[in-house]
Amino acid sequence: MATCDAAPQALSLKNEAQASAPSNRQVGGEILGMLTPATLATELGVAVLTLQRWRHSKPRIGPPYVRVGRRVFYRRAAVEAWLVAKEEGTAAPGKPPGRQARRGRRRAAE
Repeated sequence: MATCDAAPQALSLKNEAQASAPSNRQVGGEILGMLTPATLATELGVAVLTLQRWRHSKPRIGPPYVRVGRRVFYRRAAVEAWLVAKEEGTAAPGKPPGRQARRGRRRAAE
């Protein structure tokens, strides 16, 4: 009879362990703390296609990403760091604040 009582108890312990373990399922657009392109696009206010273009541009202009097979994910911390780096009005370390260099040649004074 001890085996009959032990089986339900073992099953309940297994269920408790599964409930307390972190889930690798998608919850609100995040998988294991990673953002999906759709979620990030919504948060940034851009199209998913824009994120794809940023990933494929040379040099890459979008936030760092992780590719797992064919799927693409973005770490929230990396996106936040990318946004801070893109912030206007702040100078990069070692560079004075100011306007970027103009492209093209300057016209000679008449």
